[in-house]
Amino acid sequence: MGNFGYKQFAERHRPHIHPPGATLFVTYRLVDSIPKSTIRFYKAMKEWLNDQMKRAKTSEVSDWRQRVEKFDREWFVKFEEILHDATTGPMWMQDERVAAKVADSLCHLDGKAYRLDAYSIMSNHVHAVLKPFLSVENIIEAQDERGRPIFVSEFPSLARIMQLIKGRSARECNLVL
Repeated sequence: MGNFGYKQFAERHRPHIHPPGATLFVTYRLVDSIPKSTIRFYKAMKEWLNDQMKRAKTSEVSDWRQRVEKFDREWFVKFEEILHDATTGPMWMQDERVAAKVADSLCHLDGKAYRLDAYSIMSNHVHAVLKPFLSVENIIEAQDERGRPIFVSEFPSLARIMQLIKGRSARECNLVL
């Protein structure tokens, strides 16, 4: 299996691009930190673009794929601007006690599931640079009960890492709040 053969999906079936052995930059945010109307518009446009790409003639698929990639890059920048402007949604991580719990949660798995290189806790979102210990050498490809491929490792996937970080910090922060 090559680095890009491994694919894991979170509960909501969002693909997390996680080439084993890679250092990753992740961002996660508080709920409602991006207005729901903005997210609905993004999803509708993304769905329309993907539908157009599926309907395109073979000779046009490359052009539509480029449009989708350009759209994704532009929206990534837009979402980052919205988060950094911090004009909507809760700003709980401005509270130093809450930010400390988030930092503790990030550091808790450092050395156990990943190597934490850097992080930044903003008022409504978090950026982290980490290298999960999951590697091509420690992944075993198997099948689930339906015969679909699954990947097994002693180290957690990115989806599981994020679930552990966010679950722990949410519980601790709610106790503070």
